[in-house]
Amino acid sequence: MNKQALAFLTLFSLILMLSVYYVTLPSDVTAVVSEETQETSEDAADTSASNQEDTSARLQDTIAQTLNEKINAAKAVMADAESSESDKQDALATIEKLEQVKEQQQQIQTKVQELGYENAVEISDGTCRITLYNCEENKDTVNQVMNAAYGVVKENYLLEVTFKTS
Repeated sequence: MNKQALAFLTLFSLILMLSVYYVTLPSDVTAVVSEETQETSEDAADTSASNQEDTSARLQDTIAQTLNEKINAAKAVMADAESSESDKQDALATIEKLEQVKEQQQQIQTKVQELGYENAVEISDGTCRITLYNCEENKDTVNQVMNAAYGVVKENYLLEVTFKTS
């Protein structure tokens, strides 16, 4: 009976961990496929530019929404009368940290846009991920973006630059 119980618990915990993993995976909003009709080259360029802006804006909105959900969860802990004092202090520290992360993401996004690149910025798990859309993949671009981001985050996060094409 002990072996059966152990095997059941092991398989159940494995299934539980895998389901949590797949639920928490971010959806790849950059993989949107759109049907294109026959257009002139000018119209096609305008469409790709608007799709690029839509994709980066959607990704940035998703990132902001995730941060807002975390902030709201911490605020709920703060508002709960049954929460202990240490839980409330932890929630307050979490709120302050998430607000700082949100501000840093906006600053980095603004600086990279000033360089002329459409982008989305996500800071999580000690990493600052900057996704650039429809630009040339070269060292100069990466250096410019990393230098702009480094001015905001200093040595607090590992910087990661990725390129996406629409």
